[in-house]
Amino acid sequence: MINVNATLCELAGMPAQEYIDVQSFAPLLRGEVAEHCTETANLFENFRGIYNRDHKFSENYNEICE
Repeated sequence: MINVNATLCELAGMPAQEYIDVQSFAPLLRGEVAEHCTETANLFENFRGIYNRDHKFSENYNEICE
């Protein structure tokens, strides 16, 4: 979700916030690229995960891993 900041800033012609490490997905919206990113990591409430095209690791604070 945080990539939305960089995307909106780029589309508005403004610089993205410096302290946020994100990548705009405006090129994807404009059809300049076929995919936005090849890997991602997230942290949402009790869940955290690392994902790429070939692998997925999810963990929750209840000690359940996939």
